[in-house]
Amino acid sequence: MRGIAYYGLKDYAQALHFFSNYIDGAIDNDGEEWVDAFAVLYRALSYENLQNEVNMKVELLRALRIYSDRANAHYHLARLAYKSADKAKAQELIREAKTNFKAGYYHNRP
Repeated sequence: MRGIAYYGLKDYAQALHFFSNYIDGAIDNDGEEWVDAFAVLYRALSYENLQNEVNMKVELLRALRIYSDRANAHYHLARLAYKSADKAKAQELIREAKTNFKAGYYHNRP
């Protein structure tokens, strides 16, 4: 929860610290499949805000390994693909994101 709080305050370095503590600890103790996919998504977005697109992509791919239908991860990967001029891949990822979004597989914080 602290990671989300710091993310909301736009303190992305602190958010990343708390997300990393949780995610890395959960992976070490229980395995990647037990990590909350939303924490991984927020860690990816924290990396983005810190201008670290390489780690952002790694975390988005991790989120999809944990929960393959997550529309948010597909959407943000599409943004990265478009930014790197891979428009065909971006379109494919957007189609996947739209399909998953319509099926209800997205994150909506109240």
